[in-house]
Amino acid sequence: MSNTEPEVARSGRRALLKLAGAATVGAVAATAVGQQPASANDGDPWRIGQTNIGLAETSLFGSNLYIGVSPTDKPSVQIVNSATSGVKTGLLASARDFGVVGTSTYIGVKGVSATSSDVYCGGTGRLRLEPHLPQGPPTTSGYIRGEIIVDERGVFWACVGNNGGGEGVWERLTNKGYFPITPARVYDSRRPMPPMASGVLSHGQSRTIDVRNGRDIDTGAINAEKVVSSAATAVTFNLTVAGTTSNFGYLSVNPGLDTVEHSSHINWSSAGQVLANAGTVGVDSDLRITVKCGGAAEASTHFLVDVTGYYI
Repeated sequence: MSNTEPEVARSGRRALLKLAGAATVGAVAATAVGQQPASANDGDPWRIGQTNIGLAETSLFGSNLYIGVSPTDKPSVQIVNSATSGVKTGLLASARDFGVVGTSTYIGVKGVSATSSDVYCGGTGRLRLEPHLPQGPPTTSGYIRGEIIVDERGVFWACVGNNGGGEGVWERLTNKGYFPITPARVYDSRRPMPPMASGVLSHGQSRTIDVRNGRDIDTGAINAEKVVSSAATAVTFNLTVAGTTSNFGYLSVNPGLDTVEHSSHINWSSAGQVLANAGTVGVDSDLRITVKCGGAAEASTHFLVDVTGYYI
């Protein structure tokens, strides 16, 4: 071997080591690149931060996605439809889940269209509002003109202004007016009226009556359910007294559970009278009224209540 042969051998080994090192670096780089999520093609999961070129349906892969609010006045997520107007754009919720849920104090969904519907309900055309209050419009502050709510009795209310003290001014939207019905007996103290009490009503006593169901005039059993709508705020009625005692007595009819004597709805002036009178009174959310007996200390009577209609 010549003197140059060892040098050539060493040079060859150095070259091989360089080639091996380069191959290792290349393999590591290739592995790192391969581990990064690729852009989504048709049917692939949508990749955040990647250019997604899928044309068919794709899905967001992974756990819940949180997108922070932009520092400028722009939406956090913007969906742009560049196709024809016949192609729908938006968020689809499967089964009975929600597509958009607002957890802010103010707005969950805001429409800003200047030329078409801000909120559109296709299919069945149904828009559902959860009950906001047990009964009636809100009496607190924090409402603005244009808001619509529904209470637990199914009555819709619209905020039409502000009273200057922070409270909204509300107007009823649905089921306004008076609804006459075929007269229905809802109470007779001479008959069993479960779960209500029955029997003579004496001076100073009061009795709460449920006007919801019609009763058989002979047995007192319920024979017509829900003759008064659950959304009713008042009823019209005929009040009859029978078997009166004393030369001075009267009955007061009040809304709900009110037992204060505000006025008399019927009066009698001797014992053994049978008298009737018509009236109107408010009801509470459980469709109840309260009847109270007044007059002389010995005054008492049986009484009957027949409902002839109701207001909503």
